[in-house]
Amino acid sequence: MSESLAILLVLLVAGGALVALLHWLAHIDQRRAEMTEEEYQENRAREAGLLGNGLTALDGILRPQVKQAIEYRRDAKQGQLPGAKQDGERLIDPENP
Repeated sequence: MSESLAILLVLLVAGGALVALLHWLAHIDQRRAEMTEEEYQENRAREAGLLGNGLTALDGILRPQVKQAIEYRRDAKQGQLPGAKQDGERLIDPENP
């Protein structure tokens, strides 16, 4: 009895997944047609940003020098390098306004 219930449950889950896949495939063109050009461009830019950030993080893990270089560049942009002649834009410290 329990084996038949397990088989029935597996078949229901597989059938539901198949129906969901067919529904998604049937409506994929409709979603693309509803998207305006501006929405499409925003979506592409957001995906590229996520991919670039992920690859940068992976590169920072594989090569620690890259992570240090990024931190150095960020500090230089904010004017926080030791011995800097010009003050750059500094972050506001909430403890010392």
